[in-house]
Amino acid sequence: MRGVKSIVRLGPNVEAVRNHRPDLAIPPDQSVWLDGSGRAMTTLAEDRSLNGIDCRGAYDLVVLDHYALRSLDSYLVKMFRGDVVVSGKQVSQRYWRTRNRNDDNTSSFERADLAARAEYDKLIADPELAQLHEAACAAHEGRIQTLLSDPEYRARRDWALAEAW
Repeated sequence: MRGVKSIVRLGPNVEAVRNHRPDLAIPPDQSVWLDGSGRAMTTLAEDRSLNGIDCRGAYDLVVLDHYALRSLDSYLVKMFRGDVVVSGKQVSQRYWRTRNRNDDNTSSFERADLAARAEYDKLIADPELAQLHEAACAAHEGRIQTLLSDPEYRARRDWALAEAW
């Protein structure tokens, strides 16, 4: 069993978008769920509590890589923001220990690197998207700078740095 990330076409049939999968406002037999090999799946449509599937053989057509951690400071921003799934729950130090796997390269992204770079270049050439991207990056960096003045933030940052070595 592996946790899934879903790509969904938004519209009136989507009741809610959750962290791993959507909740649909239509009966299961009126939706089409496919795995990464294009095979039909019914389990996610039939059981809203499922967030994972048997992924063996499910990567022939698409792989959706998901990176829980970009950097130490991004993790700490996430930690101080709180868990997006469980209200009031803070991302823990355990989260860092189990997901800080920067020594393991498990991505298959290299095969699409040139196409992805070309698509990024095309998108960032749009002045409005470029401005929004820059604003988002500046806001994130601003949040990091603000948090650096928080003693708890600095203590957790020091802890994580010590864990890395």
